[in-house]
Amino acid sequence: LKRSYRCHVNTLLMLLGATTVTALVGLIGYAGVETGFLDLSSGVDQVTHLLVPARAVAEETAALDNNMLANLNNMRSCSVWPPANRQLDAMKAEVNQFGRELRQVAVSTNETVSFLLELDVPKFLSKYDLLRRVVFIFPLACVVGVGLCSYATTRLNSANGLRFTFVCFAPVCILVLMLSASFEIGGALVLSDVCIDPQKVTLDVVSNTVGKNSLVLEAFAFYTTCAGTNPIQSKLTTANITLAGFDSKLEEWAAFCDSTKSDPAVVNLQRELTEALGELNRVSELIECSPIQSVWNTVVGSGLCNSAVSGFTILAVTQTLCASPWLFLCTIAASFTWRRLPHGDEHKTSSLNRAPAPAAGMLPSGEYRLLVNDSMGGERSPISR
Repeated sequence: LKRSYRCHVNTLLMLLGATTVTALVGLIGYAGVETGFLDLSSGVDQVTHLLVPARAVAEETAALDNNMLANLNNMRSCSVWPPANRQLDAMKAEVNQFGRELRQVAVSTNETVSFLLELDVPKFLSKYDLLRRVVFIFPLACVVGVGLCSYATTRLNSANGLRFTFVCFAPVCILVLMLSASFEIGGALVLSDVCIDPQKVTLDVVSNTVGKNSLVLEAFAFYTTCAGTNPIQSKLTTANITLAGFDSKLEEWAAFCDSTKSDPAVVNLQRELTEALGELNRVSELIECSPIQSVWNTVVGSGLCNSAVSGFTILAVTQTLCASPWLFLCTIAASFTWRRLPHGDEHKTSSLNRAPAPAAGMLPSGEYRLLVNDSMGGERSPISR
């Protein structure tokens, strides 16, 4: 009986050890989920930091048109060149067009940045930090608690303690594990649906937020694939062409009307033109597709569709394994264990309650035998009464 008791205790502790190890494997899944959400949050921050300087540079460059118009108005009259006035009007029109294009670039980048900031992905994810930690830590604490309680009660030879642990505590722990596993499975399914076509899901979210005819939607459609025409870059190209036309007209004006370079307005215009072209190149570099798409691939491929989905899946599998087979088998093993716990007292009690052995000469039926000496001195023969 004692050997059977030790066998049941060892089986129980082995199953509890397997349950705890399985639960601890969930740490890998938890780390994967945290890594995926951290990649998402940092990716949004990186895209924002890329576009904010582009917006600032575009606004500064667009402000140059006012200075250029002021210098055009201050240029000396040129009577020696007949088409001078017509050229001057054309240059003013090109400066105005340049300003409009750059302001549209600034507006486009500003709308995109504002959309990303309004999403406030880090704040949205932080709202679920506590829920994610509770869903992981609370079931793990239940498993560890069941293990500690069962170990303590077996060491104390407490049958009531084992009954409480596996009749009350373990079923609650199984329920908590199943609810937690359902949450993890739901998270994995949602992210898996997103990962089937992340670009379509992203564009649907953007179109529902800002409308289908927005430049923000066009920008997202371009940056997620780097295919087609960048709507912001096309405006920069138009502005660059406008400045190239302005440059040729200004050179022509300088050749005919200011060959000695004595007009300060012309000198200022040439300097501002060089500055504007340099700023256009800076904006063009800042809105290139490759850096933003690299962030997109990291967020979607490595972050959400790899780390987060794998993490949720590992958590769901480990919590289901803990709840279904291991704790269930622990409960069965514990039922045998607490039956064997009072084996010493049970042995004493059964010995005390056992009927006394019949005395010498007494038969179980209550008959007595008299032992009579043989008259010849031989052995005594029994006589029943």
